[in-house]
Amino acid sequence: MKAEISTAAGFITRLLRSPGGIGDEQLRCFGDCLQEALRDHYRHHWFPQMPSKGSGYRCIRINHKMDPLIGKAAGVLPNR
Repeated sequence: MKAEISTAAGFITRLLRSPGGIGDEQLRCFGDCLQEALRDHYRHHWFPQMPSKGSGYRCIRINHKMDPLIGKAAGVLPNR
């Protein structure tokens, strides 16, 4: 579960990287907070022997309406 969560958080964090955008320290903090939020959210919905079980619960929305887990992680960033 750790590798999958790390990969997902890294992917989403890279989407936020842009010239003149969020600073590296804030991106690192966001990535760490997102990983923690994902771990907490998936704690009882991860079934290694049946990978498709719980997959809908583990879906992260990145199109149209923002996924609440992304908002939760972004909410802890200091305003600069």
